[in-house]
Amino acid sequence: MNSDIQQLFITYEHAFSALDVARQADLFADSFLSAGPRGVIAGSKAQFTQMAEQMATFYKGVGFSGARIVSMEEKPITVAFSLVDVRWEAVFRRQEEKYVQFDVSYIVQRTDTDPKIILFITHQDEQEGMKDLKLI
Repeated sequence: MNSDIQQLFITYEHAFSALDVARQADLFADSFLSAGPRGVIAGSKAQFTQMAEQMATFYKGVGFSGARIVSMEEKPITVAFSLVDVRWEAVFRRQEEKYVQFDVSYIVQRTDTDPKIILFITHQDEQEGMKDLKLI
């Protein structure tokens, strides 16, 4: 795995675990795509920040206490682009501790400065997983 890509996701892991929305937003391109079982969204970094702040509030409300990367694999596409498959684990604490694992694929572009995420695809329906665990 390229060290710049690895560092991007180490930073992302810390920011996500802390629900540091501003730091997460820094890791994305000014415009990017997100996709998952519920559809596709083309958005700006400002829209991402607004959505991520809403999600952070929601996560706190259901007992989110942190997240970590379980596994990560980079597949170079070209010199400038890579596909990175990440398995995440999130921890929720209420009456008991619950762990949720989920997969996200990212397309990362290497720029003149730091690499940026230009696309991410969530593999599972997050809300369905939370319902299964009775978090919501």
